[in-house]
Amino acid sequence: MAMSVSVALPFYTASLALLIAFGILRFLFCTLVFRKLVVKLFIKFAGCEISQEVYGNSLFGWEMYKAVTAALMTDLQKKAKLGAEAPNPCVVSADGQLRSNLLDFAKKSRPLVVNFGSCTCPFFMDRLRDFNEITADFRDIADFVVIYISEAHPSDGWAFKTDFHVKQHRTLEERVQAAQLFQDASKLETPVLVDCVDNEANQAYGALPIRLCIILNGRVEFVGGMGPTFYRTQEVRRWLTKWRESELNV
Repeated sequence: MAMSVSVALPFYTASLALLIAFGILRFLFCTLVFRKLVVKLFIKFAGCEISQEVYGNSLFGWEMYKAVTAALMTDLQKKAKLGAEAPNPCVVSADGQLRSNLLDFAKKSRPLVVNFGSCTCPFFMDRLRDFNEITADFRDIADFVVIYISEAHPSDGWAFKTDFHVKQHRTLEERVQAAQLFQDASKLETPVLVDCVDNEANQAYGALPIRLCIILNGRVEFVGGMGPTFYRTQEVRRWLTKWRESELNV
């Protein structure tokens, strides 16, 4: 996808700034004196605790830089804007048998909460408990789906040492297999859908690495921040709480 000037300028500016920052932080990370400081900065950036056993010595290296800039590009080019018409990308059922579109799962006058992620993202997996609780608390007024997208930390990219060792998907069959692995591990009651191999849902909603959105009556009513730092399940809870109160007052 060709970049517009409005996207290219902030992307290249941010990429250059990240490259300089990564170079400095990588140098500091390699020195024992500053390693603890760099780790604290990463944990603050990530938004939750994570042990060094998970990320190893990968912090602020080339693979991390490529992953962060790819996520930045996806975010800058996303079509999902607050208050705008909701994109309706192709999605596939978790067994790979049924093709449909995202808005097929939306019902009139009921919010549809969409949770984007993959099993190689430890932050996404860690916060599924919160997501499950929100689903249980608000299933009477809202619908929920999880869309399985590109791997956040594929074994052939910026890999984390987790229970999931998945290469980046190159075919729909590979993505379906990863989604089934996720579904078995998470035991979600929420429907799990799979982004098509051309990453249509990911690109439309700027989903990489993880993101939350809410669609209502065909429009985007909530766009969560880019994960992991700004992936906050409690923002969804607050939005749904206000929605329930507004419906009760009608």
